Amino acid sequence: MTDNPDHPLLLEASFEPLREDHVIKPMFGREGRGVRFSGSGDPTLDPKLGREIYQRRFDVQSHEGQYPVIGSWSVDGAFCGIGIREGGEITSNTSAFVPHIVS
Repeated sequence: MTDNPDHPLLLEASFEPLREDHVIKPMFGREGRGVRFSGSGDPTLDPKLGREIYQRRFDVQSHEGQYPVIGSWSVDGAFCGIGIREGGEITSNTSAFVPHIVS
């Protein structure tokens, strides 16, 4: 799924389950909706969220009980901003969010 399969800063991802611990993400999920960890015993999938993607799990260190996630946006191929969201191990639309615009 990537042109750089052995890059140290990219997590392995596949349309097939991975051997190691992984996160299961729906293709059209948003803000943590439908995300779950392998071995969680929760096979629930909302078919409206599309095909599942399996991504190697990377344990992010918590800071005061919060887990930061950085997302980035591009418009028409140009980078335009990032957002930092903090919440539980799986962030949601109720997690704290701070946007940053890049001009």
